[in-house]
Amino acid sequence: MTPAQQSTRAPSAQETIRPKIRRELNTKILVGIGSDEGHIPALDLLGRLRFPESEITLLHAVDTAYPIPDADGAKEAEYARVMENIGRRLLPLAKNEAQLRRLEVKTELVFGRAADCLRSRAERDNSQLIAVCATKHGPWSSGYMGSATCSLALNATQSLLVAKPPIHHKSTLRVVLGIDQSTKVDALLQRFVDLAPQGIEEIFIVSAYQIDDEIARAAHEELPMLGGDIDRFLLERFSEKNADLVRLLTGFGYRAQSSVDCAAPVDALQAAMKDFRADLLIIGGTGDASPAGSKIGSVALHEIIAEPYSVLMLRG
Repeated sequence: MTPAQQSTRAPSAQETIRPKIRRELNTKILVGIGSDEGHIPALDLLGRLRFPESEITLLHAVDTAYPIPDADGAKEAEYARVMENIGRRLLPLAKNEAQLRRLEVKTELVFGRAADCLRSRAERDNSQLIAVCATKHGPWSSGYMGSATCSLALNATQSLLVAKPPIHHKSTLRVVLGIDQSTKVDALLQRFVDLAPQGIEEIFIVSAYQIDDEIARAAHEELPMLGGDIDRFLLERFSEKNADLVRLLTGFGYRAQSSVDCAAPVDALQAAMKDFRADLLIIGGTGDASPAGSKIGSVALHEIIAEPYSVLMLRG
């Protein structure tokens, strides 16, 4: 990757862009608590992100559905009691783990499938963020998509934090912010500003575009105002927009720089995470190319399923 990088000082009041974007605190967060301590990486990452004035609820869902059909219901009832007891023992332990990470939390036990309970409770409480942990399932697995994570990624309307171990215990985070320069960029930025994470040290903004030979030839013939060089035109426009985003984020107290790459978005993000030594990827859930009504785009879905790094998927 050969980025065209920019960094800048904090803007003056006259230079402030997008005046409609403002910080609104008090974030409601739901954390999915499983029965195998898989939630600990999510607590680690929440502790490092440090969302201010957040209301965090640790939610454990007791799935009472007996895995084998039971004619008289006796085994099913006993199974439900056992699973409930496990949940009631688990939540105080999870609360203690959260407090060790300086997270003030409350706990709640509910009944049903984990993803369904998290979605319905998030809707009821107007939660802005759901946090879960994703791990590879089995020695032959190449993906990080368990059933609950899959359902939340595809169906939830809230932002989703997917923690993938190991979470390294450093004081601050370096993050990559993937921007597609679609019409939804402002909504993505507003959601990020609303969450206002204080544990981020530096943000590396990455935009990527792809132009094949056929499109380049058509642009040269039909759009002479581009000067015959659509690559240069897109690089300049994307760089200008990214420079605006750098100024905006600097104004909110973050150190920021940017890169524009002529590459597939997945390849550009993967390279940026490696080159920047980032701890977390932040992306939007959908872009202009996403199907109507879709809650997740192909790039976001790939990053959650296939890549080994943690992802914060923002939804407005």
